[in-house]
Amino acid sequence: VWASGFLSRVPVLGRLVSELVRVEVIDRSLAIGAQALLAVLPLLVVVAAWAPPSLGSDVLGQIRDAMGLGTDVAAPLQELVLPEEQLREETGFIGLLITLISATSFSRALQRTYAKVWDLTGVRRSGAVRSSVIWLLAWLVYLDGVVVLGKLLDDVPGDPAPSLVVL
Repeated sequence: VWASGFLSRVPVLGRLVSELVRVEVIDRSLAIGAQALLAVLPLLVVVAAWAPPSLGSDVLGQIRDAMGLGTDVAAPLQELVLPEEQLREETGFIGLLITLISATSFSRALQRTYAKVWDLTGVRRSGAVRSSVIWLLAWLVYLDGVVVLGKLLDDVPGDPAPSLVVL
């Protein structure tokens, strides 16, 4: 009761809370987080295995850094992951394709969130799978570009600020 009174006295805060409730911010955040963990992380590992060796190790290094894993924690995890050649044999091209398709659930969850936030009621569902595959591929190309650009900027002498902006 006291919260509704407080929110009515501070209109900006009341509007913010009502918008967060409208877009179901906690539910959407949990859904996107779960999709990222269960669909995108395996995709990145499989793509890193199929990428050229130097790029694949850089992608896995970026994942490790983004998760905040130190080398002491990452070493036992590295032993659990199959070597790249064995992972390629185990997954095959069909496995890569299935992993890619299952990862589109992440991009569809993002599309639903954006549609809810921007109050897009007339979003067509017929091209949802196609647009999510395109978005996911573009996102993978973007991530690879960030890894390559970050690696190039690491070799530049001087101030590390440009590489911090990219990453």
